Amino acid sequence: MPIFTTDRLAKIPEDPTQGLLYICRFFSEVDHENHQTQAGEDADYIEFYVLLRAYCKARSYTYQFEELPLNTPHITSFVRNAFARIGEDAKKASQQRVAQSFDQYFSGHFSGTLHFELSEGDVSEIQRLTNELRGRIIQTLILEEKHKQRILKRLEAMQMEIHKRQSNLDQVTGTMCEVLAVIKKAGESAEPWTRIVRNILVIAWASQGRVYELPSSAPMSLLALDDNDPKQG
Repeated sequence: MPIFTTDRLAKIPEDPTQGLLYICRFFSEVDHENHQTQAGEDADYIEFYVLLRAYCKARSYTYQFEELPLNTPHITSFVRNAFARIGEDAKKASQQRVAQSFDQYFSGHFSGTLHFELSEGDVSEIQRLTNELRGRIIQTLILEEKHKQRILKRLEAMQMEIHKRQSNLDQVTGTMCEVLAVIKKAGESAEPWTRIVRNILVIAWASQGRVYELPSSAPMSLLALDDNDPKQG
């Protein structure tokens, strides 16, 4: 039976950095237990390595993964080194995000500037929708590779900067507009891309509406248009 059952895979956080940290920490727990009990098998380490490689590819990380040294006594140390290297990077990225979040919080407090509040549910939903968008971009055949990589990097940067308290939401709105522009230019059908982008922007709009004290029923006129609306030209 695999270590990463369907239930275990479902526990991996939507946020790419947190997901990577979760996998690396779980590996450390299993590796420590195996070391204590001497019960570990090569299959455990192979599974973790293959999972890590697949996850990084799906989340557009650019780590280089060497082939596993099968049929050698070095496979355990090989996998440990890979997790140590990538886990350290993930930990650093997470700490940078925390520092940035506090910087925004205290800068806003002392400068008296406006701040936009996102609930934990808002952040999680944006992360989930963005991951869905990333998956579609990776799978589409109509976009040139250079455009794919540019958009994927922008989405990754956006995900890293999403916090519950934001000084502005320019990263979200700017990235979503670029996604739609690239898709339209490539001739890709606007749906379901528009649906995902619209849902992300709805969350951003609601946060902005609260700051500017707009009524909850205030429409997003630019997003109210669908692909068949003649006013889009």
